Amino acid sequence: MLHSPSATNLPRPSAASRPAKRLSVLTVQQVREALKRDMVCLPGVMTPTEAFAALAAGAHGLKLFPAELITPQAVKALRAVLPTPTRLLPVGGITPDNMAAYRSAGASGFGIGSALYKPGTTAQQVGVRRCGLRRSVTRRSPAMKLTKPVMQH
Repeated sequence: MLHSPSATNLPRPSAASRPAKRLSVLTVQQVREALKRDMVCLPGVMTPTEAFAALAAGAHGLKLFPAELITPQAVKALRAVLPTPTRLLPVGGITPDNMAAYRSAGASGFGIGSALYKPGTTAQQVGVRRCGLRRSVTRRSPAMKLTKPVMQH
C-alpha cells in the first residue's frame, strides 16, 4: 500500500502507479487521474461537502483526516448522510483507546501511524503495539473490498 499524505502536486499518481503499488491516499483533485491509472482512491476529507465531492469524482472510500478533529460523533453524522457503502477510514490520532468509539460510530477501518511506529521504535515494540491495536477493534467486519468507486458515474 502506498500512502500519499496531503499530496498536492498534480498528477501525483504517475509516481505511485507502479504495478505493485495500486492503492494511494489522494486529494480530491487527484482522484480522476488515479482512476485513469486503475488505482484505488481514498482522498482525505474533513467535511460533508468534501466527502460528496470526492465520491462524485469516483473515490473508493474516504480518509477522515485528522481524526483528532473528526470525532466519533462526526463520523456518525457523516455515516447518516453519505451513501451506505461509503468506506470511512479515520486517520491521525487513532489509538487503542478510541478505536471502539469510532467503530461504534460507523468507521469501516483505520489508518494507523504514530500509534504503531515512531522513529526509534524497535521491531519488537511495533509487534506489541500491533497486537494491542488488533485487540482494540471490538467489532470485526468483513474485509473492505476496494474494487469499485462508491458512486458510479
